[in-house]
Amino acid sequence: MAYSFTSQSSQRATVRPPSAVQAVEWRCAECDKLLGVRHGARLHIRLQRHNYLVSLPVEATCYGCGTPNRT
Repeated sequence: MAYSFTSQSSQRATVRPPSAVQAVEWRCAECDKLLGVRHGARLHIRLQRHNYLVSLPVEATCYGCGTPNRT
């Protein structure tokens, strides 16, 4: 018995919108320099040409003033 796939082929794939997680900036407590952007339980850090996606908690030293920061 042959199956008809016309109903499946005529449907378009639905594109889901990005998650409703709001992006929150992580800034230095001393000089207010941007250290990363938090997306839920992950933090996006960009240093020069490198991109890092890390999980929380995170500790970092500000590259501008040298103050230790934690989120």
